[in-house]
Amino acid sequence: MLANTLQKLLDRDSRIHDRKGPAISAAPHAAARLQLLASSSVADLEAITSIIRDDLGLTIRLLQLAEQTLEENAGNLSLEELVIHLGLEQLRRMAAETALSPKP
Repeated sequence: MLANTLQKLLDRDSRIHDRKGPAISAAPHAAARLQLLASSSVADLEAITSIIRDDLGLTIRLLQLAEQTLEENAGNLSLEELVIHLGLEQLRRMAAETALSPKP
């Protein structure tokens, strides 16, 4: 399910692999932009999903969170549905953690 989705994402760009496995992190500007949008009083689902979709690190982190919180249903949901199910608070935390995490 999500493992297959993650593997497809990893396979789409062979440059992200090294001898120790994939080393992927979100771009700091993407994490900051996601945090800003998720903190807005009016959520823009299209803008939020666009940021996540365009950043492999954020996409992978979202899929990991979805797997932890939604269990078996996560593999059958679209990116938009995952964002809605996780909620803005979870997205804010994800963006903040991602922005603060050390780069590989």
